[in-house]
Amino acid sequence: MRRLLGLASLVIVLSGSMTAQQEKGDKEIAFQGTISIPFEGASDNTFGTLVPRFGYFLSARNFIGLENDDILGKGYQAAGLNLLYRFYFGKRGSRFQPYLGLAPGILSQRTDVDVQIVVSSSSYNAAFNQIASATNLTAALKSSDEKFLNNEVQAYEEGCFLSSTTASCTTVPSGIRKVTTGDFQGSGEFGIKFYLSRKFAFETSYRLTYVHQSAPFAQDIYTVTNSTLTPTNYLVSFGGPTHSDGQAPGGAKFKQEANNLLLFGFAYVF
Repeated sequence: MRRLLGLASLVIVLSGSMTAQQEKGDKEIAFQGTISIPFEGASDNTFGTLVPRFGYFLSARNFIGLENDDILGKGYQAAGLNLLYRFYFGKRGSRFQPYLGLAPGILSQRTDVDVQIVVSSSSYNAAFNQIASATNLTAALKSSDEKFLNNEVQAYEEGCFLSSTTASCTTVPSGIRKVTTGDFQGSGEFGIKFYLSRKFAFETSYRLTYVHQSAPFAQDIYTVTNSTLTPTNYLVSFGGPTHSDGQAPGGAKFKQEANNLLLFGFAYVF
């Protein structure tokens, strides 16, 4: 009797392993993630990644779905949306299901950026033309005032407001702002899914991600305003600022970045 029970148990286990695989029409909810903690500079360079996923099996081997990348580190946050395709090539009925995958998508990145001080070119040109068109100034005074204007603007963009009467410098506040950019990313992956039961599976994958990453910028734009111009005195003041943040002007400042990730997670197939 014990032998019969043992044989029956073995048959149940074997039949369970034969069905421990995805089938056509199955849906899947899954979570994968990783955390990277370097040996040096851990407080500044540690980051974590979470990748939730939902998808549908077109067949036992072909899977399509949507996944969301959530990345968090010091001074950096990112969220991506990818279209995922996977091809499973494990033996039918096996608990081990290796796969290859592709995931093109969009990555929204939020980065801490040093604020650059900029003087509006239109307001500078207006102040320069005011000097050039002045009828009560000699050529020597015009040249002197133009030089003074240029020195003021250059110093201001370097973070210093010069006094017209002394050599003192008043610091112009700048700081750091968070800037969001949107970029294309594409991933290729190789992984293995191990079915713990018909519905639950553990999986791990190696993913190589290419990011066409734009260079964010943050600017405080000031204007030359309230210029006082007389034959004996020329005073310049600055108004503002207005904020101008985003992607590098002209879209020319891009860099390609490749990231390697080893992900671990669980999947629920139903």
